This record gives sequence, structure tokens and C-alpha cells, in this order.
Amino acid sequence: MGARPLRILLKKMSFFTIERIITNLSLILSFCSLLLISRLKSSEEQKLAFFSTVVSLILCAGYWEVLESKCQTMMIVNGTKLKYLGSFLLSMQILMTLAYFGFRIPIVAHVLTWGLIGFFSVLAFSFDHKALPWHSWLIQDFSITMPRDIPSLHRVNGWAYKIFMALAGAYAVYFTVGTVVTLLRHRSRRPAGTVLTLFLLVIIPLFCFFMEKSIIHIAQTDTVPVVPAGFTVSTLLFAYLLLVRRFCDVNNMASSIFFDTAGTPAIVINKHGRITNINEPARKAFQEFSRASMFRNISSVLPYELRGTFSRLLKDSGMRDGSVAVPSSATEVVERNGRVFMPKLRSILTDETLFGYVLWLEDVTLIVNYKKDLEAEVTRKTKKLEVLRDNMVMGFAALAENHDMSCKGHLRRTAFYTQLIADELMKEGKYTGEINSRYVDKMRQVAPLHDIGKNYIDKGILEKQGKLTPAEFGIMTTHTLLGADFIERTLKETEDVEYYQMAHDVALYHHECWDGRGYPKGLEGSQIPLCARIMAVADVYDALTSQRPYKGKMPCTEALQYIKERAGTQFDPTIVQVLDKIQDRMEDISLYV
Repeated sequence: MGARPLRILLKKMSFFTIERIITNLSLILSFCSLLLISRLKSSEEQKLAFFSTVVSLILCAGYWEVLESKCQTMMIVNGTKLKYLGSFLLSMQILMTLAYFGFRIPIVAHVLTWGLIGFFSVLAFSFDHKALPWHSWLIQDFSITMPRDIPSLHRVNGWAYKIFMALAGAYAVYFTVGTVVTLLRHRSRRPAGTVLTLFLLVIIPLFCFFMEKSIIHIAQTDTVPVVPAGFTVSTLLFAYLLLVRRFCDVNNMASSIFFDTAGTPAIVINKHGRITNINEPARKAFQEFSRASMFRNISSVLPYELRGTFSRLLKDSGMRDGSVAVPSSATEVVERNGRVFMPKLRSILTDETLFGYVLWLEDVTLIVNYKKDLEAEVTRKTKKLEVLRDNMVMGFAALAENHDMSCKGHLRRTAFYTQLIADELMKEGKYTGEINSRYVDKMRQVAPLHDIGKNYIDKGILEKQGKLTPAEFGIMTTHTLLGADFIERTLKETEDVEYYQMAHDVALYHHECWDGRGYPKGLEGSQIPLCARIMAVADVYDALTSQRPYKGKMPCTEALQYIKERAGTQFDPTIVQVLDKIQDRMEDISLYV
């Protein structure tokens, strides 16, 4: 139907017909809503919906009875009484709605409101009983009129009516302020959309009530169907709550309860990046969220350390299919009050249409602490095993030393020498690709094993006073191979591969020469492992500065000069260069260890 035929139809309809259509429509909608709500399971939402619909039904029934009275006094009077009763009950609907929002209503306010409803209801139901002393408090006098052929109760209001109107205005202001404060401070336990819809559902009939009273006062007629029109809009809003927002749907209610009571902080964000809901755990755990209001941009509220992570999660491919996006690094967490939270993001999709996101911050404190405790325990046990291994190594070395009494203290001194040399090389920036603090420590640990193969050499050869024969020297050279074989059989299965390799290399190659004339393999230059080249210098230095059966003790300066003269032939020249800086400390070791 076009706009012009509709205007023609409305002109042909009487004002009385229009009022009857509006009132009947509102009454039918209210009655249908009541039937629907009464079939739902009892809940906080169901009780609020039921009470609101009863108020609407009472008011609309009052208007309907007046319109259908055909000027019968009793029907008009009874209809007026129902209109007043519905108006009084609106005050309790206001308190119930605010309480549903999470607004704290004192018990005294409930008691006072029920008391006022009872008081004004007695006055409303008594105004036609002249015998009662209070019959004129609300309506002093009344008469039946028929303006525009519409039955109407013309009345003269009493002093109680003025108090009632003042209280109605106060309740309306209280409701509006309470709702605004609830939304701004986000005290509500309910979604912002539901809060706004319920507010309109109550405030529209209230607004229409005051508008109707103003029109009646100005036009001196009671035939304006503003309140039924308001309740028609209100009932349609209620239908939106029930059908679209699933106001009393048990699954929706359960989801809302779970969202608020789950221990995981969570935030709902619309597709434009604005906050639509924040649960209580999020407000308690994060000060940033406790002050956040609805529809603020999430980027302005998120903790600073999470903003980069959130941007990366938004770009995750999982956002296109509703998968959960998690940080790529375990370090992308935020700490608050001793608790550690990891952000996770999931898109809200329906038929591939994006509606928003849910961001939750999973408490991973126990996992993080467990990992730290586990790492600490592993470190403790590793150190314990290393101490046990070192003791075992020193035990093996002691066996070799006891087997060759001519080398007393040699193993301990060479361990200190190698540590000094390796540390100085690191400080000088030499061999940076190989030497670090861990390498220096391991150098000291494996050095005592360099002569472990001497356990297999005859003591007569080891402690011989004079020069060894070629045959005896040939046997002596096998201690490198025997030592490497012993280490391979005893340490190869260790988890510390670097330790095993260094121990094996110092035992096998510490008699190799820089120019390739050493034994057992004849390696030259950088072919010789660095640890073996360091060991070679320390071994010869200690041999020169120590008393042996076949020679005397050489002064430290002469021993150092001897080594310098053989740099580039027997020894690595780079290693020899750093000896001057540690000469004093090497001399102390030779004297006191």
C-alpha cells in the first residue's frame, strides 16, 4: 500500500477506531508475550520478563476496558483503576530492571516502593467509594464524558495525585541515571545491548505516560492513546529481546553465566575493534580493564606489553576459520600480581561472516613455574653429574699419576695452565668462533685426561732415568692412542658431546706439532684441534719447569723462552703470543701447585 492510499484510509477512520486498534494491538501483543514467557523455565530473566509483561497487560487492559465500556460508568471506573495500578507497578519494574543490571538496590528501597504501591493502590480503588474518608485523596471528583464519541473519565485530581506524579518523575530520573552510571562504569553483569534494550523497554512507556498526562492537562481530555502506543513499541522491543537476543534462552543464559564466572579473564570485541563485554576476572586481574567502559577501542585499553601480540594474533590465518590463535613465542606473556597470562584470540564467525572476537588471557602461572622449577632441577642435577664426572676424571688422572711417579702434580698444574691460556685467548679475541666461557671451563675439566693412556705403559719406561731407546719411545707414543681409546669406551655415551670430543682430542693429539712432525697422526697447523694445541703448550711448559728422573727443573723464564723459540714449528704461534701476559700466574702455579 502506497503512502497516499494510507493517508486516505486514516482520514476515513475515526479517532476512536485508531485508539481501539492501538490499544487492542498492545493488549494482544502483551497477552501473547505473557503466554510465551510463562512457558519458559524459571530464571532471573524469566521473572523480570514475566513481571514486565504483567504490568503491560494490566495497563493495556485498563485502557481497553475504558474504550469498550460504551459509557458504562462501572467499566470506565474499573478501567481507570487498572490504569493507575499498572502505573504504580512501573516503579517496581524499574527497581527490578536496575537490580538485573547489577545496580545495588537497598532493601529499604524495595520495602518503601511496595509500601507506596500499596498506598496508592488503596487510594485508586477507593476513589468511587464516597463513604471512605480517603476517597478524595487521589481523585477529588469525577464525571463521565464522551469527547469525540470516546468514553472518558473527567476527574479533579487530589493532593495524593501530585505526590504520585512527583514520585513517578523521581523514579524515572533514578532509572535513567542508574542505567547511565552502570554503562559508563561497566558495573553491569549483562551485555551492553541487552541493557540498552531493557532501558528503552521501560523508559518508552514512562515517557509516553508523562506525555499523555501533559496532553490531558492541556487538552482537558482523557482520550489520547499515547501509553498503549508506548507499550506497543515496548512489547515489540521485548519480542526483539526474546527472539533475537535470546533473552530467556537457557543456553544463552548459561553462556553469559559461564563468561562471568569462568576464572579466565576474557574480553568480547566487535569487528571494529571496540569492546562489547569484559568479564569480572579480567577486571580483577587487570587494572586497565577495571576502568574500561563499553565501546572503547581495545588497543587503547590493552596492557602495553600485549598490544604488539594482539596485532599479530589479528593477522593469524586462523582468524578466517574461527580457529584459536596463540602467540608464536612463549615469551609473549604478561605478568600481573605474581600471575602469568598468555593471550589467545578467536574470531566469532557465522556463515563466514565476521562479527567480532573473543580475547582471553589464559593463566599459565603453574606451567611457567613448573618449567622454571624443572629447569632449576635439571640444572642442579646436571651440575651434580658434572661434579661426579669431574671427580671420576680426577680419579682416572690420579691413577695415571700414581702409575708414573715422576709426574707428581703434573695433571693438576696442566689443568690450571690450559684454563689460563684459553681464558687469555678469549680476552684477546683469538679464535672467537671456538672459544667462549664454557669452552674455557671444559678445557680445565678435560686437561687431566691427556695422559690417561700412560696407565697402559710399563712403569719401567715411564720412570727410566736415561734417554729412551727408539723401541721404548715407540711404546711411549702409544699412550696417546691408548688414552683416546679409553676415553671413547668410557665417555662416548655422555650427553655432553663437546666434553667428550675435547677429552678425546687432548688425549690423542697433544703431541702433534704445528709443522706436522708430531705424533700419532702427523697433523699440522689448524688440522690439530685447538684444545690439543693449548694442551701441547701447557704440557711442555710443566715438563720443563718440573723435576723429572731424567732432567732437572728449568726456570720459568727459560721455559717460556724455549716455547717461544719453537712457535710456528712445534707450537701454535697465536697461543704462544699470549703467554707473556700470563707469565706471572703460570709461574705461581708451577711453584705452589
